[in-house]
Amino acid sequence: FKWIYAARAAVMTMMGSFGGGSFSIAYSMIRNKGGMDIVDLINGILASLVSVTAGCFLYHAWEAILIGAIGSALCCLSMPLFDKMGVDDPVGASAVHGVAGVWGVLAVGFFADNPIPLGT
Repeated sequence: FKWIYAARAAVMTMMGSFGGGSFSIAYSMIRNKGGMDIVDLINGILASLVSVTAGCFLYHAWEAILIGAIGSALCCLSMPLFDKMGVDDPVGASAVHGVAGVWGVLAVGFFADNPIPLGT
């Protein structure tokens, strides 16, 4: 029955990227007054994937979407802060992997189901 957990992990990862992509599109459209910035979209989706991966097989669909959207929001909002602090990060990797990664670890504690049925 381990294939069930693998399938759930794959689906929840895709759901998280949907949440992050949706947020990053809305953020980019608002920030650029109707225009799209592809860097915002790419980093938002990557941040949502980083956020949801820590406990992807333990989430429900709505939780994965929410975790991905929050990870994308944290990434999109922290990238300008890193620029203002003078961090030399031209592609936003610190925001994508650092900020979203910390959120992903915290999200496991907030949202994850009980992993005992997995035998872990």
